[in-house]
Amino acid sequence: MSNNINVYYCIDDIGLTNEVGEMLKMSIASALESSGLCVKCLYCGSNEGFINLLSGMGVEVILHKSRIDDAIISAHNTIDFPLHARGAYLRYEISEIDNNEYSLYVDCDVFFASKFVLPKSLPTLVSACKERGRDDEFNSGVLLFNNINFKKSAHDFLSYAKAKFGTWAVGVDQRPFNDFYRGKLELLDDSYNWRPSFGVNENASMIHFHGTKVEEVYGFLLNKIPEQYANDYIIERASICSSDLGSVIYYLRSFSKYLYQSMSPVYVSKYRHVIDYYSDKFLSKSLFIKSANSFAVEKFLLNDLQETSFNIKKQFDFVYDAGVKQIALFPAKNFFSGVIEVSFLNCRFVPTYVVEKSTGYIETSYLENTVIIRFCSLSYASEISLYIGDSVFDSMAVTIRGVGLGVTSAFDSNGDSILIYDLI
Repeated sequence: MSNNINVYYCIDDIGLTNEVGEMLKMSIASALESSGLCVKCLYCGSNEGFINLLSGMGVEVILHKSRIDDAIISAHNTIDFPLHARGAYLRYEISEIDNNEYSLYVDCDVFFASKFVLPKSLPTLVSACKERGRDDEFNSGVLLFNNINFKKSAHDFLSYAKAKFGTWAVGVDQRPFNDFYRGKLELLDDSYNWRPSFGVNENASMIHFHGTKVEEVYGFLLNKIPEQYANDYIIERASICSSDLGSVIYYLRSFSKYLYQSMSPVYVSKYRHVIDYYSDKFLSKSLFIKSANSFAVEKFLLNDLQETSFNIKKQFDFVYDAGVKQIALFPAKNFFSGVIEVSFLNCRFVPTYVVEKSTGYIETSYLENTVIIRFCSLSYASEISLYIGDSVFDSMAVTIRGVGLGVTSAFDSNGDSILIYDLI
């Protein structure tokens, strides 16, 4: 039955200009050789050379735009919404195009290690693999669609996503996809979306190079990081990353056979440089030292912070909503170092607070009904998530003080937002 399933890739012209476009060519080669599926590509762009290349490989290229393509362009022009969402949202158009009952979508960095076999339990809507360690979130990099049923809800989902543009700092499609279909997504086995950071799995049929890419590894390796930064933060970073970098190299070597002449010679050179020249041990050391350097700098900047240098001094409130379980705080779009205080007003019940971060250095403390967060991040749009569980209170007052560049914003788990434009 798998021979009646089409596998779809989706890309736009922005994706073609970076590593995603290079990995797509390798991924398609693996699909043609190993998957046993008919390979198709939804393309939002006009690069004739790319179209001819894929057509010459035996791939059907379908020129298509998302139903919300105009809204993506408008959001990019008004709120700097990522323009590569034009390619990302094409995956939710597959049910409009494919007449088969089921179809498979894969990201451009997913490789086929063996023939695709339909899972025993087929989706009534759509199935996906969960993010490792996250029971509440599915990864949208591999999706098995029930086209008949998904088509019925796709329009409402895209309208929902369009209305929420800008309320997610990272992952332009995955967060709204999870939120809209919460409780309706069905589970795929990890072997259909195996990340190299999980380790080596000889039974995995599809390998997803999710996260750090070859270009980033190559850049890390060229940096000469002072050894004095190789401190305790290496251990912290290693535990956060929880990546088996040896398995990353294992899979890079496994799929290096798909490097071929039509790819960028520069990319081929970088790819081979990473997998051939450096040992696993040296690669791990280099990456951890690089990360340790970042943590050390962020901790130094936070501890050296002087209130006289603050350019962000903002306050705002969230009114209690029983349906809200999480508050996402983005202290500044480009950089932040400072203190965030979250106070629960007229609190009747507050369980233990849970604070998580996407990047950066963080320290938390508690004073009665107030969470005090000292935070520094050099990363773009770094997110702090405050999980409030079954808290009961009248309102939540947020105070942000520090140094930052860009726009301060906050969102609750319903997607309601507050934007505060700061001095730059």
